[in-house]
Amino acid sequence: MKHIKSSLLLLLAALALGACKKDKNNDGGTGFLRVLHGVPDAGAVEVRVNGTLVGTIGSYGLSFPYTAFNAGDVRLQLRRTGAGTDFVDVNLQVIKDGYASFVVSDSVSKVRSAYVGEDPTPVTGKAKVNFYHLGTAAPAASFTLPNGTVVSGSRTFNDHVTNATAVRYTLLDPGSVVMEARIPGTSGVNGTFGTSTQTLAAGKSYTYVFRNPIPPSNSPSITFIAN
Repeated sequence: MKHIKSSLLLLLAALALGACKKDKNNDGGTGFLRVLHGVPDAGAVEVRVNGTLVGTIGSYGLSFPYTAFNAGDVRLQLRRTGAGTDFVDVNLQVIKDGYASFVVSDSVSKVRSAYVGEDPTPVTGKAKVNFYHLGTAAPAASFTLPNGTVVSGSRTFNDHVTNATAVRYTLLDPGSVVMEARIPGTSGVNGTFGTSTQTLAAGKSYTYVFRNPIPPSNSPSITFIAN
């Protein structure tokens, strides 16, 4: 009887150890996901992940920030605040230790989306910036510094869908930075749609979003997002 009891205890211990190993092996770590809101007629947007409300994007041109989620499949749902139905309901793959943006644009009735891998990892002594053109009515634009340096050139609406390199992060010196949105190929005062003056910190990353005019202005504008 003692032998039987000892054998049962050993078996239970082995099963428990196996279960712990299995749980550990199934631990896929975490990855980072954000949502960029480029749908002009959507207003504020609720973000749900796996059926749970995780945040609200206040308006067009803003984002739900990079947030850690368990690696693996996730269900992402977007709906206008107060609405009863989703205008986006998709399954995505969160990659362990990876960063990605889910970008929506165009309009609620014909929303376009893209899932873009990114690398906002900090760089010592430098700021990192990238640019999204999410203006359905906005023209082609280049993003330049006042000295004429082109940081991201000849951008067009939704170009990240076919060219992910267009939204790669670029290194800039930290400090006060004036970013111009302008007609490609122009320089000086002429050709600018507008500017955004921001203080960039070393070891941080930022995203500029070029978007439709916001009334009463009739010029496209730039949204600045600190990641």
